[in-house]
Amino acid sequence: MQPSRRRLLKQVLFVSVGYSIIPSCLLVPQDSGIRLKHIQVTADQEMLLASIADTLIPSDDAPGAKATESDLYVWKILDDCSKEKDQKLFLKGLNEFGKIAQLKLGKFFTNATVVERERFLHMLNEQNSDSTVLLDFYQNAKKRIIQAHTGSAYFLNNIQQYEQIPARFHGSVLIKS
Repeated sequence: MQPSRRRLLKQVLFVSVGYSIIPSCLLVPQDSGIRLKHIQVTADQEMLLASIADTLIPSDDAPGAKATESDLYVWKILDDCSKEKDQKLFLKGLNEFGKIAQLKLGKFFTNATVVERERFLHMLNEQNSDSTVLLDFYQNAKKRIIQAHTGSAYFLNNIQQYEQIPARFHGSVLIKS
């Protein structure tokens, strides 16, 4: 007895659905962080830096740092332009930032309210901590996030009114000989 066409298609469908579902059922750890060439970033680290960026430059009428993907810029700059020693210090500082935020806030920094996150960052700015790794990380991350946001297409086109080179010539400047 030959199988009917309908039955054959049904079996192929079941096999293909099962084949696509089985990998998600296995308890194999998935690398869900962004993929970079030189450093390994976990999803928690990626979310923590995105929360820091969103707290530093929040979205209101204009897109904030999270909307302009400033955190991804920081990861890319860290991966491409930093020495291995600086990359390790950045990741160590990020992990320490997460631990201290969890101790001070009583919850993860990413789960805290905006007011709690702002208060924590303000405390970090004012405090002269014993941990230079934490302060170096925070100052470096803050500098890079601001650099990324002010270099974004939205900021340059809508806020700063960027002019391409060569810019205007101001001929009214006196030259002294």
